[in-house]
Amino acid sequence: MGRRCFRLLGTKRNFRAVATVIAIALAGQQVCVARAADAPPVEEQLSASPRRPGDEVWLVSCRNVAPSTDGDLTRLRYSRYRATRGWSASRQQDFRGSTTSAANCLLVLGNGYSASQTQSLGLSIYRRLTADLEANVAVRFIIWSWPSDETDLGAIKDVRLKAARTPQVANCLARWLDAMSLPGKLSLLGTSFGARIVMEALELRADARLRNLQTESSVPAFHRPLDVVLISAAIDNDWLLPGRKLNRSLEEVDRLLLINNHDDSVLNRYRWLYGRRSRVEAVGVTGIATSRLGQNAGKTVQIDAASIIGRRHGCDPYFDSPRLLAAMRPVLFGERPLSPPAEGVTLPLAGR
Repeated sequence: MGRRCFRLLGTKRNFRAVATVIAIALAGQQVCVARAADAPPVEEQLSASPRRPGDEVWLVSCRNVAPSTDGDLTRLRYSRYRATRGWSASRQQDFRGSTTSAANCLLVLGNGYSASQTQSLGLSIYRRLTADLEANVAVRFIIWSWPSDETDLGAIKDVRLKAARTPQVANCLARWLDAMSLPGKLSLLGTSFGARIVMEALELRADARLRNLQTESSVPAFHRPLDVVLISAAIDNDWLLPGRKLNRSLEEVDRLLLINNHDDSVLNRYRWLYGRRSRVEAVGVTGIATSRLGQNAGKTVQIDAASIIGRRHGCDPYFDSPRLLAAMRPVLFGERPLSPPAEGVTLPLAGR
């Protein structure tokens, strides 16, 4: 973001400039897109890298669904990537009929990405996550594309609009997950606002399961617990605690890896999403008070990646770190038991 931006963040007179910096960085767009501009096209990188013939890369777009109220899943758009042909439009039945023995990993990015940027960045993340993955682990990587394009409403209004939109996207994602009943292992990966969408979707699934259990005429819905990785999560830091907004979402989780950064220059000003006088803090900075999670505490591993990431908020640095990637892979693809990387430390939350 540059030294000038950091100086702006430290002054009270430049609230409008600070707000603009925060909104852009919440999207993660500034860091990631700048890197992409200097790198070869992702398609070339993938073609040049060792092939993983058992893998599939899909994009499911709810850009025509989530902003509406009807939530018609038939309006979802499917695309599949092939190294020899690039992206091509596909159909839901093709997705259903694709590989069934693969480990499914679904990625939800944060705010500020166009459809094409979501495609490119999603491919790049897939490439880095699977670069050192065992060859016998087949992966179906799914990029969930939501209407996160930057608007002309102004920085703060744009971020608040997207925060209000995440429940619609989460509702669409939750119903899609139920409708697809993906076979094999399923993991969810969310960054920034994408982390909020992931946990809101899991909360909706937990609520639906509870309603089914309470309705004698209904067959209780069985949801296989999922493995989840959240990076720089733009979620209120008390939402996952018992009795709070997303407390039941952890019932849908088998393992949760939180990669936080207490030094994140953007999320440290997360409260401005609600107003300058707000004291709300983000999970991506403070982590979760695991001592207050009860039986869900054992599901959670937290890593403070400040020593690796520094003050940055963009998603690229997290996927550039071999040590952080090594921590993500066991959760996303089930390679081996989860353990924090040497450079990261479990976030201390005593007394919170």
